[in-house]
Amino acid sequence: MLPDPTAAVTPLTCQDGHVDGSDPAASAQLSPRSHLRQQLKLTPVEETAAHVGLFRWRASEAFLRLDGTPYFDGSYDKALANVCIPPAKQVEVLCLGPRDVAAWMGIRTAEIDEQLLLALKRSTAADSSSPDCSPSHPSPNCSPSPSHPRQVVIVGAGLDTRPWRLPLGGPGRCRVVELDSGAVERVKLAVLGAAGEGAGAVGEERGREEGGAEAAAGGRAAVLRLTQCERVFAPVDLAQREQVLSALSASGHDPARPAVFLLEGLIGYLTPAQGAQLLSALRCRAAPGSTLLMSAPPTQEMREEAEARGRPLRHVTFEKAEETMARARAAGWVTRLLSAAELGIKYGVPSNRFGLIVGTAE
Repeated sequence: MLPDPTAAVTPLTCQDGHVDGSDPAASAQLSPRSHLRQQLKLTPVEETAAHVGLFRWRASEAFLRLDGTPYFDGSYDKALANVCIPPAKQVEVLCLGPRDVAAWMGIRTAEIDEQLLLALKRSTAADSSSPDCSPSHPSPNCSPSPSHPRQVVIVGAGLDTRPWRLPLGGPGRCRVVELDSGAVERVKLAVLGAAGEGAGAVGEERGREEGGAEAAAGGRAAVLRLTQCERVFAPVDLAQREQVLSALSASGHDPARPAVFLLEGLIGYLTPAQGAQLLSALRCRAAPGSTLLMSAPPTQEMREEAEARGRPLRHVTFEKAEETMARARAAGWVTRLLSAAELGIKYGVPSNRFGLIVGTAE
């Protein structure tokens, strides 16, 4: 892969108890929905998800192209971070992590966004259920439709904001299924709601919610129609293979049509056996032309570095990206690795530690 000549990074630094480049007074201001923070009881893993969102927001401001434009919209992550994490805690989290962690998070987010959108185009072309979308007989009429919407499955979705911020085509043209425990779903809906496009749309009701958090809490799939897609949330224990299969079926996922399966920052929170079962379950639901996008877990070296900083990682699996890729291959995926070094060159961050595994179903 050739280096991206447009890439540029402004590292985050900490001085005088606040993050350099930010306004401490502004950081101390509470979100209009800050009362939700008082109701939150996040598990350690969910708290980590909120921290990831915080780094994603800061990366959207500091991790920029040479023309000064961001790789992605961080406004939704900002809204969530300001509800989930008190201002003083935000400063602590940002200052105690590795110096380049926001840039690494920016790379992971930007690359997954790019790969996801490319995979959606490929899955549309490979959708043999539509006569215009046969890969052997391509047609300019090949496009997603209400009867053949694109499919995205975000596994371990947590506070992922892609259904709100990515150009996925709109309701009827893309269905995003989010699988997770549901612990932060209420907050996610309360803060983002049916927000449409743009930073100013956060919290603005533009869609129609069916069931919402109440349905999710009751074990049923909840549908939210957004400007960018139709979002379906299904509560599930990701360590239980049969629950995952049942949740996908209940959510309306069509196993006969290609889909994009995204596992970002998840696989390290499952044991190797649980991860193997999950990858196998997803492969069972993956039609030919489907894509797997999976970030690699932290390595043993990263674990030791975090412990030395007094910030131990909460993962249960630590391994090299090649080992994770081998497990995906054993589950039936045809895989390739976008290494941390390769992505570091592409985005101009030599210290990058995140790699991305790309799999296909054939």
